[in-house]
Amino acid sequence: MSTEAVATRLKQIRQCEGYTQRAFAEMLNVSLRSYRNYEYGERDLPASVLVDLYELLLVDPVWLIRGTPMSVPPAAYPLQPRHAILKPIRS
Repeated sequence: MSTEAVATRLKQIRQCEGYTQRAFAEMLNVSLRSYRNYEYGERDLPASVLVDLYELLLVDPVWLIRGTPMSVPPAAYPLQPRHAILKPIRS
C-alpha cells in the first residue's frame, strides 16, 4: 500500500463530491490538520475514517487502499448510506 496513492484517491473523492478540506474533515469527524495529513500522505488513514467513508459515501475501502475494487460491490451490502440525507458544506 502506497500512502501517496491512498492520499491521491482520498483527494479525488473529496473533489468529486464537491467538498472543501474543512468540510470533508468535519463530515469525517477529524480535525482539519489530521485530514490534511491524510490527504498529503503524511499519515495513514485510520480504520474509523475508512468505515465513515464507506457508510457516508459508499467508498470501497479496498479500492481506496489498493486501487482495485473489492470482489463484492458495496451496493450488495444491506446498508442505507447516511450521505443520502447530507448535502456538501461548502466554505
